[in-house]
Amino acid sequence: MKSIGYQTSPIIGLPFDYKKNLVPHEHGCVVDPENDNKTIPGVYVAGWAKRGPVGIIDATLRDTKQTFGVLKHHLENNMLAEKTHDVDHIRSLLPPNHVPYDNWLNVDDFEVDAGKMAGKVREKILDR
Repeated sequence: MKSIGYQTSPIIGLPFDYKKNLVPHEHGCVVDPENDNKTIPGVYVAGWAKRGPVGIIDATLRDTKQTFGVLKHHLENNMLAEKTHDVDHIRSLLPPNHVPYDNWLNVDDFEVDAGKMAGKVREKILDR
């Protein structure tokens, strides 16, 4: 499998390492380099934002499982403060060109159908 993409863009409100093109972290927990690399509670990173624009899909999946394992541990041990954000607040944080979940489902259906016609599992759409 191959992955199509390049480097992660900075994410508003998070520290960013411009040399490595990733969000600084420890095992997926975002850290603040300007505060002695202390973790930012409840903020996690995965994918190329975690690893940088390197590696194969399998490595990115393993990284994501690591981040999820840390998040799961934090949840199971009540290590996260309760958040009170509502859906509208979360939506306000998203970039204007994000793909809403319902639209992503449409893209997923299209890619799977196109893949069947091509004798594959899916045919990725390359153009936004």
